[in-house]
Amino acid sequence: MYWRRLIDMFEPLKETTLKMQGTLSDEKKQLSGTFGDDVVRGYSAYDVAVLEGFVGDKAAWLASLKGEKGDQGEQGIQGEQGIQGIQGETGPRGPVGPQGPQGPAGPIGYTGAKGDKGDMGPRGQQGPRGESGPIGFTGAKGDKGDPGYSPVRGVDYWTEDDKEAIIEEVLRRINP
Repeated sequence: MYWRRLIDMFEPLKETTLKMQGTLSDEKKQLSGTFGDDVVRGYSAYDVAVLEGFVGDKAAWLASLKGEKGDQGEQGIQGEQGIQGIQGETGPRGPVGPQGPQGPAGPIGYTGAKGDKGDMGPRGQQGPRGESGPIGFTGAKGDKGDPGYSPVRGVDYWTEDDKEAIIEEVLRRINP
């Protein structure tokens, strides 16, 4: 860091002053104003850095002066309370907050007037079957019915043996 080197350079002030005086004679400039007419311009910190070996322009030298971030300093003492500021303008209305918890039940209100009769509701589901009633009287004998149909095995139905025989025959034909 060049600034640290600058501080170190000014410690032995006599040596640095003598070293700079030899070069100053070439760069004397007269200044006018409050300092008088015979003021000599000295070296800037950048000039001294270049004399000590810095290579680069002033922007690079200025950038080199910033060191790494140091450790956090200790907490300072509490400052005095400042004066009260002026009242600011009212801000915009904020968003609606979340709903609060359920409050306690209120007192019971008075009974209102009887309302009009409502419409008939929809038909309900059928209820469960009730218990059987007592046996009734035997009725009169009915007329003779038409002859019934007798199912044919192999056309109208198959037995389990028939089904197994059909499956065996199909498998035999697929896999000779």
